[in-house]
Amino acid sequence: MSLIFPTIKIQKTDLAKELYIDLPGDKSISHRSIIAACIINGETKIYGLQQGEDCLATIEIFQSLGCEFDSSNSEFVLVTSKGLRGFDLSKPYEFDARNSGTTARLLLGLLSCIPGLQASIKGDESLSARPMDRVVDLLQNIGADIKYLGNEGFLPVSVLGKKLKVGEHLFYRASAQVKSAILLASSFGSRQSITLATGSRDHTEKLLPFLGYQVNISQSDQETVSAVLEKPCTALGEYHVPRDPSAMIFWLIALPVLNETLQMCFKCVLKNATRTYYLQIIKQLGFSFEWKDLNEKHGETRGDLFVTYHNQISSKLVDEIIVDGTKCIDEVPALSAIATVAGKTLIFRNVEELKIKESNRLDKTIELARLFGAKASYMNKELRIEGRELINSDAFFHSLGDHRLVMSYVMLCFAANSKNKVDSLGAHKVSYPHFLNELKKLGVTID
Repeated sequence: MSLIFPTIKIQKTDLAKELYIDLPGDKSISHRSIIAACIINGETKIYGLQQGEDCLATIEIFQSLGCEFDSSNSEFVLVTSKGLRGFDLSKPYEFDARNSGTTARLLLGLLSCIPGLQASIKGDESLSARPMDRVVDLLQNIGADIKYLGNEGFLPVSVLGKKLKVGEHLFYRASAQVKSAILLASSFGSRQSITLATGSRDHTEKLLPFLGYQVNISQSDQETVSAVLEKPCTALGEYHVPRDPSAMIFWLIALPVLNETLQMCFKCVLKNATRTYYLQIIKQLGFSFEWKDLNEKHGETRGDLFVTYHNQISSKLVDEIIVDGTKCIDEVPALSAIATVAGKTLIFRNVEELKIKESNRLDKTIELARLFGAKASYMNKELRIEGRELINSDAFFHSLGDHRLVMSYVMLCFAANSKNKVDSLGAHKVSYPHFLNELKKLGVTID
């Protein structure tokens, strides 16, 4: 029996000078705001919460623990919880993190420090092939009772919560998930400190002080972050999630083939140095951007971002640009697609982590770039994407259900005017539930 895949249909339309694109709430911050609201005793209104499949995995776990989520109001989700010390500990739990590494790793830290909590955590096939030992090893060093139920180093695991020891941890690379897991393990009064490479996302340490955690941060060649919660959490009342800059980048793949006078507009975008490094890269590719109406809430700056592409400027810029992959690991597929469309060369370093994402994202990024005419290779620990003449390819691309690859592919099809078939199209729901609706603004439909 032959499989039937959706077909991308493109009917390019005349666009106004300003094209407003609605982005989802930031996925990283949404996960953390859910956790925050659930360890507070009381009600929290979360505005702009992203409810893609990854975040739903986190929500469902806390619903199992007795937290309530009311999304009947279109503006916010109302979270009601009895707090960290109010979870029902009378029964064992079976939690499913689905495809969400953030859910699994952060909750390993939190659950392991709740005395008396018994749980197992599993994931889907993709998540079960991604390493958990980077978190588990550190937690076991401070007494966490975590056991592997299958292959060593991977999900599923069992967790028996207990009072943990005070810990000072050293990790070999920048990792927001490892750092966040360790910080959350301080939630029952055992101070935790972790020293790691600089540059990882800092959303957790920005949020925790608003909950009553004592957080200290120092930076030099490395960064050291410590945290402890010695009393019941402070109520947030409400939390406003900014829009996701990692979702914004997919639209920029299309910008070089649109009218040069067109300005793409994105409202309430997160402006955080650990998340917007890629803007420095695309500026060297001929893009310009302007922030307006900047404001800060709960430690996170956000504002409206207006982006334009200038072909004449691009033609005068340097052709080869070095990219530090540790600062934009999630954006590598889309940045590679932008280089493919703009005819520029990006050389990514420190991207080995791509091999253990939702797919082998390193190999698939190379395949995707080649599909549309770029020269792409990985040698001597460097990913090289050399944009040439963009080609209208009718070859089929297997995305392996990877949401970032799917959205990059769809936007490349638009740029090349390729009416291709796409597999695993629904993968966009992991991080950008209304992506297909927004595509209609470019004249793109999926049948």
